[in-house]
Amino acid sequence: MTAERSTAPEKGSGASWGWYEAIGLVFVSHFVLIVSGSIAVSGRGPDAPPTPVATQFWASTPFWATIVVGAWWVAGRGTSLVDLRASLGLSMRFVDVAIGISVGVATQLLLLPALYWPIHRLSGTDRDDLERLARDLVGTADGVVGVMLLVLMTCVFAPVCEELLYRAVVLRGVGRDSWALGVVVGAVVFGLAHMQGLQLPGLIVLGLITGVLVWRTGRIGAAVLAHVAFNATTVVVLLAER
Repeated sequence: MTAERSTAPEKGSGASWGWYEAIGLVFVSHFVLIVSGSIAVSGRGPDAPPTPVATQFWASTPFWATIVVGAWWVAGRGTSLVDLRASLGLSMRFVDVAIGISVGVATQLLLLPALYWPIHRLSGTDRDDLERLARDLVGTADGVVGVMLLVLMTCVFAPVCEELLYRAVVLRGVGRDSWALGVVVGAVVFGLAHMQGLQLPGLIVLGLITGVLVWRTGRIGAAVLAHVAFNATTVVVLLAER
């Protein structure tokens, strides 16, 4: 991404693609993830130890590659690189760094605890239940290499590719005529695609926040950094608690 000035259209994204292409890419990329994940864990019995982070990392690479290629196919066919960047909002300004990082950390440390306080009371769950999947993932990161792959997976590749898919492709495609509709649909699809029941409200909130950042700036830079900071905050805290 390079620094350039960009502003959001008043009514909609003006994307050249729509619902079918956007949601289609979501289904295709997650089908690839299911297949690659199934191959990665094939032969592991029910009593096998948790899947190592290295295996999870390499099993996710076809998913990330499908998103990148799919975004180019949806938005960039027959266009120049400059037009592709403009269509997907692939730009960043220096202000996006401060906004994105501060929003991501605040969402993780302040907003989510407030959101889940009533949810925990009503559902009989607690913070350990909410963090169980993340703790299990961090627990598979053994040694320096394991921690490096964990950080690359959760704080670089996953947030960048997910924002490219849900905020650049889905938000803009669905929000071709209405930014608000694109923000909401992109956030809900983002949350549902993770298939995590208790984590769903938090994921949707994160999707709404990053979607609004794209809506207000017309680019995905701040959204990507907010997602990176959101994930990195959890990883740092859980690594420190090991």
